[in-house]
Amino acid sequence: MRNRSWNGHEDFNMTRRHPLVVKLHASLFFIVGLGFPIQSCLHHRIPPGSFQLWMSHLSPLNIAVMTLSFLASYFAWHASRVLVLLLPILIVLLCENNLLVALSEDISVERAWALNSLFALGSVAPAFLAGYRKYLLRPASRVWLQAQRVSVALPVSFQKGPGFKFQATTFDISTNGIFVSCALDKAKALGLQVGETISMELAIGSFFKLPAKGDLIRIENSKGRYPEGMAFKIRLENPRDQKYYRGYITRLMLSKTPS
Repeated sequence: MRNRSWNGHEDFNMTRRHPLVVKLHASLFFIVGLGFPIQSCLHHRIPPGSFQLWMSHLSPLNIAVMTLSFLASYFAWHASRVLVLLLPILIVLLCENNLLVALSEDISVERAWALNSLFALGSVAPAFLAGYRKYLLRPASRVWLQAQRVSVALPVSFQKGPGFKFQATTFDISTNGIFVSCALDKAKALGLQVGETISMELAIGSFFKLPAKGDLIRIENSKGRYPEGMAFKIRLENPRDQKYYRGYITRLMLSKTPS
């Protein structure tokens, strides 16, 4: 993925595209699912707009395979682990469907086995790629599903209980969360626990402050370019604040010239 750096300490990742192997895998299942109504229309010479008519020529097994194919396409697009459970069922049903078609003499048994083999191979082949297995087994690696992050230092104040406040600075922000640079001993001294909700106020510019609620999702040791700190999922309850915050991130992304 390309990283575009800005002047100073602000940078963000513009690319959130699906990897090619994910696109191809999802496309395979989508094409298989779409093939059933298309084949029905061509074989029985049914106008494409006659939904009820071409559906009447599909068997329950056809409909089951078509539905599972579209579901597999959805889960493949998201590199979901559900696909691991769904694939064996889909392969078995599709093989059964093709063999039944062969027995009805629409196609030869040899062709049915060839189609079954090609589909099974295409379905499981990506699993032999280490990168694709990582997407399936580690949700955090699916970067195309994550909100874009902007590294920018903004003052943020937290309040835990009446009269107890502390200040920190963001390391990066996204449309649904922030990472706050903070020494771990300070975080432990505050008694913050993962899953805890805390009130916060994010300062944008000299005068604009956004009140929010933050759910602590992790406390991190320094790792790579990230310092010690805490990651929060934030909730802006005022719709006008939500709009302003998202607009602020968009303006940062669009107004900076990559160096």
